[in-house]
Amino acid sequence: MAKFILVTNCCPPAKRKCLHVALEQAALKGHMQIVRLLVRHGGDIDRSDEFLDPPIFAAIRGRCMPVIQYFVSFGANMEVRNKRGWTPLMLAARIGGEKMVDCLLNAGADVHATATGEKTAWSIAYERGHKAICKRISDAMGRNLDK
Repeated sequence: MAKFILVTNCCPPAKRKCLHVALEQAALKGHMQIVRLLVRHGGDIDRSDEFLDPPIFAAIRGRCMPVIQYFVSFGANMEVRNKRGWTPLMLAARIGGEKMVDCLLNAGADVHATATGEKTAWSIAYERGHKAICKRISDAMGRNLDK
């Protein structure tokens, strides 16, 4: 599919949409080679639209640490929002991925960001019973009191 998208001669808006869908699916499934190929050929790691979340959310849902780390190293926006108004850190906190949370915190994710209903990554982790993640976020809050 990725090769087809890259060689197809279609209008730029349609090609961007196809790249976004393919990148989202590759990120979800952890297909690192395809993710790299699509990004190299114009796949936008921060793009979202009315139907799809930014690709980092797919990588988090798929618990694909190598893809998450790749997006982070490539400069993914840590404050990008999904359709629910959540940041990547909020989704990782909900899922309970300690390594994902650590990676996002180390990349500078805002621990004070709020979503609809004034939820933070900490409150989302607390609701789900993820005590270790609550601790990590609390520790990061202490380091980021200036925000």
